[in-house]
Amino acid sequence: MNFEDKVKDIDKKIAKLKKQKDALCAEAIDKDFAYYVQRTRTNTPNLTWWRENYPRSWEKYVTKSTYNKFAWKK
Repeated sequence: MNFEDKVKDIDKKIAKLKKQKDALCAEAIDKDFAYYVQRTRTNTPNLTWWRENYPRSWEKYVTKSTYNKFAWKK
């Protein structure tokens, strides 16, 4: 078996496990053991470059996006 076949096999396993994880997370949410928390992500076009070249104006190029993060109830 060559490296390419091994990598493809692992990718298939990862995809299968991800489906199982997603199903379990959905079930946990349905049964009220978990929930989604809305989080904010800061998106910048290469922040280091902007801070070095335009230190006073880089903030106007920053965008924010939101995503849902899985969390367990305690």
